[in-house]
Amino acid sequence: MALKQNVINALMSAPVRWVNFTFANRMISPICFYMLAGYVNSGRVQCATDPNLNDHAEYDPGTDTIRASDNDYGSNYWDEKSTLIHECAHAILDCIYAGKDMNGGNAGPMKVLDDETIGYLAGAVYLIAANAGTGGTKGEPDYEARDLVRPKLAALMTKPWTGCETIAFTTKDVATLQAAIKKHRFYKNTWNTNAIQNGASRP
Repeated sequence: MALKQNVINALMSAPVRWVNFTFANRMISPICFYMLAGYVNSGRVQCATDPNLNDHAEYDPGTDTIRASDNDYGSNYWDEKSTLIHECAHAILDCIYAGKDMNGGNAGPMKVLDDETIGYLAGAVYLIAANAGTGGTKGEPDYEARDLVRPKLAALMTKPWTGCETIAFTTKDVATLQAAIKKHRFYKNTWNTNAIQNGASRP
């Protein structure tokens, strides 16, 4: 199956309905993912493969493109779908929020640290909602995000789903996750720089 369809399928899949949280004055909610699915479907956000990614995925805010290692990425495995949700959270911050806060005000630049925190939280909520969030290594961002999310999401999922229940993450809540992000080889040189969140470049 083509990567574009895999991304749309992940964005429209059942666990997304539980990805509903606030952090850094942004709300990441199911409607954001559904809107992004429309962007992907129309080509406003594009999908491309890059074998150099070595069984991984990324979002490029410069070209509004979700890239993965091959066209099959995200078709079967929950961890790959979760990674796509992580990258799609970056796309939401870039293309839907575009530097605004959740009330529509000018939020100013967001650090890569907070951008990645939101990505890891989104991926963790998705994976745990799919009952697939196990394993990993303590001290790694994926592990720390799941460790943080698990009790909060468990409490939320004891209630019938209404679409209105939102998890609020504070700076104190994410301290251990952010420490792990700062140390990670992907971010240790960039976490304190500004993330690119300048809106979708294609109509």
